[in-house]
Amino acid sequence: MEMSFSPSVTICEPSAHKSGSNGVPNGTIRHRMRRVNSITVANAYREQKIQRDLQPDRPLHFCRDSLFSSSSNFQNYRGFLNLALIMLALCTGRVALENVIKYGILVDPMQIIRLFFGTTNI
Repeated sequence: MEMSFSPSVTICEPSAHKSGSNGVPNGTIRHRMRRVNSITVANAYREQKIQRDLQPDRPLHFCRDSLFSSSSNFQNYRGFLNLALIMLALCTGRVALENVIKYGILVDPMQIIRLFFGTTNI
């Protein structure tokens, strides 16, 4: 559907006023501008609305229960569990990295190796 716009229409009328009335001397031509665009746009809008009203309804969305409601019969929450575990690991890693950056490594790894694999004197 094409929308055509008409330019503004200029109507020239000889002045019917006497000299000095409203600041327009006798014999001058007054120009009065009338806009036709708004009527054209309004008619085009009406035509589009009529065409839309005549189309069959095909909704894009439909109502359904939330996955967290008990009436949805959704039982597989494995994806949410995986997301929670990933978030837990990332947050713990971030805190551990911040501590290493701020304080450095405070534990001597050789002492830990000796503790687990070294000989104990009882």
